[in-house]
Amino acid sequence: MKNNSSNNLMNESLDLLNSIQKLDPPPQLFDKIMLKVEHQRLYHEKMDGKWLGIAAALLIGLMSIEMYFIVTTKQQKEKQQIVQLMGSTQNNLYNE
Repeated sequence: MKNNSSNNLMNESLDLLNSIQKLDPPPQLFDKIMLKVEHQRLYHEKMDGKWLGIAAALLIGLMSIEMYFIVTTKQQKEKQQIVQLMGSTQNNLYNE
């Protein structure tokens, strides 16, 4: 008995859906949509190329700065090691 009442409710709901009127879009709607899609695609292609170049330039710049700091740090460490090995000079002859 419960199944019959739920079936009736479902059929009533579906009957409401059958009474909906179908809308027809304007004839130029598809052309407008495709034109907007094409403009967006062209815009993104231009921007992607531009941003790719900027990103590559920044990456190269950052890598070169990092290499510069690595080389200068290594040279400073070598100089410090040489100074530590040499020690300080003592002028015992002059009683200072």
